[in-house]
Amino acid sequence: MNNLTSKEFEKQVCKQFACILPVGAYEQHESHDILETDFVIADYLAKKIGQIVELPVLPTVPYGISYVHKSLKWKIAALV
Repeated sequence: MNNLTSKEFEKQVCKQFACILPVGAYEQHESHDILETDFVIADYLAKKIGQIVELPVLPTVPYGISYVHKSLKWKIAALV
């Protein structure tokens, strides 16, 4: 979907009654896993579900709130 022009987007997406918007956190998973684990899983599942229910899938949004990570010196966080 990221490679669509605005006209292509209008033809393929805007005619639908709904779209899937996957959202996945970008956070640490101990030292054994990548930061975008939740992001990758949300993206994968949304694409599979989109195929099954025949709905367009928007680009995955890397977003999440995780209070257990407040003590980390580094983080990507939203102030709420």
